[in-house]
Amino acid sequence: MPDYFSHAICAQKILENCNKKTRTAICDASLYYLGAQGGDVFFTYKFNFDSGNLGKRLHTTEPQKLFALLTDGNLSYACGFAAHYAIDSSLHPYVLAFENAKRTPLSHIRFEAELGLFISRKYGVARRILAAESVLRSTFAVYDSVAKIAPQITLTGVERCLKRHVAISRQLAKRKKTTYTLGYDFSSLSGAVDDAVAFGVDCVEAIADGNACKQLFSLPFNGVCKNTLS
Repeated sequence: MPDYFSHAICAQKILENCNKKTRTAICDASLYYLGAQGGDVFFTYKFNFDSGNLGKRLHTTEPQKLFALLTDGNLSYACGFAAHYAIDSSLHPYVLAFENAKRTPLSHIRFEAELGLFISRKYGVARRILAAESVLRSTFAVYDSVAKIAPQITLTGVERCLKRHVAISRQLAKRKKTTYTLGYDFSSLSGAVDDAVAFGVDCVEAIADGNACKQLFSLPFNGVCKNTLS
């Protein structure tokens, strides 16, 4: 999936391009930007990486069903999650294509990191992380929203998970890429990134209106139907 910084910057551009009604409805910026990290936050809810992993489940739940439930929770968080969906479903196929072509260890994560660097430079937006305080004070709202999808989670578990997210994002900030090393022409993805942001505007505006429509939320999060993967 695109990395932390790709999601954060694209979420910012999406919000800037949303209509006034939607920007007004998103009344908590911290919850919006935390939502923009989507299910990635929950890969460490528990340290199990089988099909029961909460992060994996949030990425494999049918998007229309997922957003129908999220819209009953915190609206700012749900709108951020819609931005995450738009970027994942639009850009992850390029990550997969690179990984499948290279088939080398860490090619997936290295491509994601350099894509984040490209997006930062493309839009002239610095790669920053959310303040720990704003993440942790979101615990109750995140729990209330995600529990509608995964009722077995606990408030304590969400709090612990968000603390891990803070620690991981701090490490990402320290280690963020400053140069391209893959020899990939990321400028070839400039139009795809713009299209992903435009799609994100449609998705976020729809969720702000409480409309998790099939027309927008039909792609899987990885953007590729399972039967098309090699």
